[in-house]
Amino acid sequence: MDLNGIIHNCIHGNDQKKHEHNSRLTDFEEIWVAIMNAIDELVHTVKPKKVLLLAVDGVAPRAKVNQQRARRFRSAKEANMHRDKLIKAGKPVIDLFDSNAISPGTEFMQKLNENLRFFVQYKVNTDPLYQ
Repeated sequence: MDLNGIIHNCIHGNDQKKHEHNSRLTDFEEIWVAIMNAIDELVHTVKPKKVLLLAVDGVAPRAKVNQQRARRFRSAKEANMHRDKLIKAGKPVIDLFDSNAISPGTEFMQKLNENLRFFVQYKVNTDPLYQ
């Protein structure tokens, strides 16, 4: 099970209001709960019989790292330009969650890893589908 789509949808998906709401959170507890609920719902729908492999995007080949880095810099630059335009126009600016945080090695992903470990251990001890 590739968790990137689940993580993306739980943070903002295609819903601007959800993205704005999650960007205002002071901690990610609500997001962790949404991610774990989405995983649990998927497991209970699929009902795996032998193995459940949770894959969080790991180390990428060097060429992909370079491509992702360029895309992230471009994304950050465009976000800053958009923010500057809003400020110049006197419009309110909302600092949205930076989706670049969903990258290997970031603090967000380290916290996600901690929460996933706890979640899986809990489910292994309490839910027959995880055993």
